[in-house]
Amino acid sequence: MSKETTPYLNFYWEGIDKTKILTVWMASGYFGFFVTYKKNLEDYFKEIEKHIEILKPLKSCDLILLPNGGDFIMPDFKIKEIIKEWNKQKIEKIFFATPTEYFEKLKEKKLPVLNYDFNPMFNGTYTSRIEIKQNNRKFENQIYLLELLESIFDIEMRKENLNLDGKISEFEYYLLFNQFHDIICGSILDEGYIEVMNYYKNMQKIFDDVFSTIIDQITIPEKDTIAIFNQCSFTRKDICFFELDIPEGKGIEIYKRAKELKHRFLIMIKGEQL
Repeated sequence: MSKETTPYLNFYWEGIDKTKILTVWMASGYFGFFVTYKKNLEDYFKEIEKHIEILKPLKSCDLILLPNGGDFIMPDFKIKEIIKEWNKQKIEKIFFATPTEYFEKLKEKKLPVLNYDFNPMFNGTYTSRIEIKQNNRKFENQIYLLELLESIFDIEMRKENLNLDGKISEFEYYLLFNQFHDIICGSILDEGYIEVMNYYKNMQKIFDDVFSTIIDQITIPEKDTIAIFNQCSFTRKDICFFELDIPEGKGIEIYKRAKELKHRFLIMIKGEQL
């Protein structure tokens, strides 16, 4: 929120069409305030007071939402006894309610109406980190190809065990790890982003190794030929690019051989087109 506006915990946000949406700002976080599972009653009280100290100056009515539990955090079931003691000793009273019950109570209150843009609230932190999404799609296609090749190997070679030392499983682990919702959407810090991109580099190494291993097993090309694998379930025509180590002086011979096979090749030797 900008400095010119007054923040509230509970309010109605009004859109450009004058539609109003009941809104709760969780100013001290959405994880819940019982996140340490401390046994000491005094420690629990300090944790509750810390959140109330943040939230109380922002309240627009006599209701404040204090979650119990949160993202990957189980509710603390000891809190029933803690709240019972709190209500005996403190002026502010805490009551258990579902989110629905809380919102229904809010509707009975007279709340302020805000209609400005909230986007500047976290200026500079919005990013999609598009490279994560691009790599995710690339390696989704690669794992499909690896699993397809592994299946073809099992059928064609009639061997169930191809010794890959768990490399495909390792590839799948990296892929699924990078699809976690706080990663794939790009909402991670720079340190995390670097780690994610290193995982993609590892996946590329695994793919190159496993792909070569399986292809070498299921193809027995003749001398001076190139094997092409179509990973799709339909026939296709494409332009294929190859990198060849051509012995010095052999370029013209390869070019003639390509013409005999009625294939169209564009061959570059040391930057010169043949």
